[in-house]
Amino acid sequence: VLESYAERLSNNQELVASQNESSASRLVWFVAIAGYAFLNVPIYLRALSEDTVSGMMLIVISAPWALTAVFGVITHWIQGELTSKDNQCYAKRIENLYALIMTEGDKISDQRVLDLLQEKDSDLHACRKSTEGLEPWVKWMSHLTFFSLCISILWSVVFVLLLLTS
Repeated sequence: VLESYAERLSNNQELVASQNESSASRLVWFVAIAGYAFLNVPIYLRALSEDTVSGMMLIVISAPWALTAVFGVITHWIQGELTSKDNQCYAKRIENLYALIMTEGDKISDQRVLDLLQEKDSDLHACRKSTEGLEPWVKWMSHLTFFSLCISILWSVVFVLLLLTS
């Protein structure tokens, strides 16, 4: 039963790693889009406008894109820390399960199994607490990055429309 549980933990770790990889990839795209827009929106704005667009107007149109890129980079870094810690936790849990099987064999007490599953080991508990501390930050920063990207797109469209109608 414990070997089966350890195998399921390994499969679960692969699923979590795949989800983390997808999320990190999405963040890289957000940063790439924001970086491209930061560099090119002023060029497109100059091409669309009959008036000279410079100075404060360029800062106003480019600032949301720069902010989106910064949020994306910070989120990517925090998520990398979470992924690293999460991988360590899974590895420790699996190692502890196999160590228990190897050292006690068929004489494993129910209490030892419960202690392991409930992470009463101080290392496992500390590992889990460190990941739980980062999870809300990754969630909120991911949402903030996406929200910032949406606002940047809307701002660029509205700004260009305002510029063209004035």
